[in-house]
Formats: sequence, C-alpha cells, structure tokens
Amino acid sequence: MKIMKISTTVLAILFSFLLISCDQKTESISSQVRHTGAMRNVMLRGDLSNTIKLDTLDTQNLYGIGPATALTGELMVFDGDIYISRIENDGLMKVEKTANASAPFFVYAQAYQWKEIEVPATVSDLSSLELFIQSQLKDQSIETMFKLEGKVSNAFIHVQNLAPGSVIKSPQDAHKGQRNFTLENEEVVMVGFYSQHHKGIYTHHDSNIHVHLMTTNRNAMGHLDAVEPQALTLFLAK
Repeated sequence: MKIMKISTTVLAILFSFLLISCDQKTESISSQVRHTGAMRNVMLRGDLSNTIKLDTLDTQNLYGIGPATALTGELMVFDGDIYISRIENDGLMKVEKTANASAPFFVYAQAYQWKEIEVPATVSDLSSLELFIQSQLKDQSIETMFKLEGKVSNAFIHVQNLAPGSVIKSPQDAHKGQRNFTLENEEVVMVGFYSQHHKGIYTHHDSNIHVHLMTTNRNAMGHLDAVEPQALTLFLAK
C-alpha cells in the first residue's frame, strides 16, 4: 500500500509538470510568426489553391496578411478581426469584415504585448521605413510582426482582382486586373511582417517587409506599395 501511495504521488507530480510544460509551449508558439503557402508558388507556378482557412485559426489577438482566394482580393487580420477588400463591378473597392476567408499564402502571428516607438520625421518612404524597423530589432535575423498607426500624407496600395479561370505563368499574369489606389491625408493602421529569410515566401524578392494598410474608417485596404508618413507610431510585438 505504501508503494502505491508513493507511485500515485509521483504520477501526480509528473502530470502537473506535463501541464505546466504544455502551457509554456503553447504560450511560446502563440507569439511566433507562422506562414502557410508561398508567394512564389502563386506568382511563378500559378498555384492558386488555398493553403489556409482563416476560420480555423484562434483569432484572439491575431494579426495577419495575404491575398484572398484565387487572387480575388486582399486580406488583413487586425486584432482578431478579419477584413477582405475586393473590386466591385463598377471598379470601386469594397472592404468588408468577414468570419470566413481563405488564401493561397498567408503570414500571421498573435501579439499580446507591444513595444511602442515613434517613427521619426527622417522616415520619408517605404524603404526608409523598412530600415527604421530593422534598426529597432534586437535580433534582425528573427522574423517579426509589427503594426503601425497614425496618419500618412500619401499612400499607394493595390488590390488583386484576377479574373476567374485565369492561368498564371509569370508575376505579370498574376497581377492582371490589379487595381491601384492613391490615398491622401488618411488616418490608417498597418500590419506588417519583417524577415530576412522569407523572400518569395511572404515578402517580395527585393524587400524584407510585407505590409497591408487599412484606413481607420475601413473604406480602403490593400497591399502597401509606397507611403509618405506624416505621423506614425510603430508597435513591435514583444
């Protein structure tokens, strides 16, 4: 009987340790950047198959970006809310909040704490913004999620609008139907991801960042191509 009592106690201790380990593992994973699919598979190989359904994700404190199904729009998850932008028949952009969306490639992360940094006036375009973000990272070799909030003097975004049944053999094919938009003096939020090791996966071949921008009135949202900041605050996920 005494042996059984000791064994039960040992098992209880081991079980408690297992629970703690699992909790720590979950917390660690939730703060990591994850991705599914690859930009190059879409742009170079014409693979439009969806690699993720966003309704399968834990959306608590979730942030993410990517193109919509079959390159028919743009996706942005901001603090757990999923937004999709599409081009209507009249050529205008429509942004909607949705519970269901899918993507051929997507990058995402959950963030519970932020480091807040004012973006200096010396940051005048997207290239200098990338360099500033890079300068604020303790370890530039690690992929990082960030967000930006504030006002821009100008911003240039695009929304994918590929026609049904299109065949993609090159990046030019993938961007057929794409609509470009210019924003002026807008209050905005942006979600972005930084990595030196994911070109062709979720960043373009000539950049270490991929950013989507949305106006705070939710009237416009798309992939950020260029920007002239006016007053921005950078939030780095801790």
